[in-house]
Amino acid sequence: MFHNNTIDLFSDIYGFASIEEFKITLPGPVPSKKNKRRLFFTKLGKQINIPGKTYCAWNKKMLPLILLIPNRPPTIKKAVCIMIFFFFESNQRRDLTNASDSILDTLVDAKIIKDDRWSVTGDVLIFPAGIDKENPRAEISIFYKDYENEKK
Repeated sequence: MFHNNTIDLFSDIYGFASIEEFKITLPGPVPSKKNKRRLFFTKLGKQINIPGKTYCAWNKKMLPLILLIPNRPPTIKKAVCIMIFFFFESNQRRDLTNASDSILDTLVDAKIIKDDRWSVTGDVLIFPAGIDKENPRAEISIFYKDYENEKK
C-alpha cells in the first residue's frame, strides 16, 4: 500500500487516487496547553490568557526539531487526515484531546499546517498506542493531497 510516500488506502474513503504522507515523531510526553494557564492584564486592563510554562517550554523545544526535518513539504493548506499515536511512559491518566491540541498548535507554529481549524486539518484521529517507558513520544502522520504539484 505504501509507494514512495504516497498512500492509496484512503482512496475509497476520500475519493483521491493517492494522498501524500508526512511523518513526524515528537519525543517525550506531550503536555496539555490548556492546563495551568496564566492570566495577565495589560496597562489598559485587558486580560491576556497565556499557556502554562510546561507547554511553552515543550513548544520551544519541539519547534527546532520540527524545523530540522528533511524534505518538509510546504505549509499544508488542506490536510485530509491527521493521525496522532501517543506512546506513554506510564499508565498515568491523561487527556488525549488536550495533548493533541498542543501538537496541532505546535504544527501551526512550525508552519507544517496552515491552521488547526477542522477545515484545514480534516479528520484528526487520536490513538493511545501503548506504554514505552524508555521512549515516550507522539508519532504524527499528516495525509494530504498535493494540489499545487498535481499534474493538470
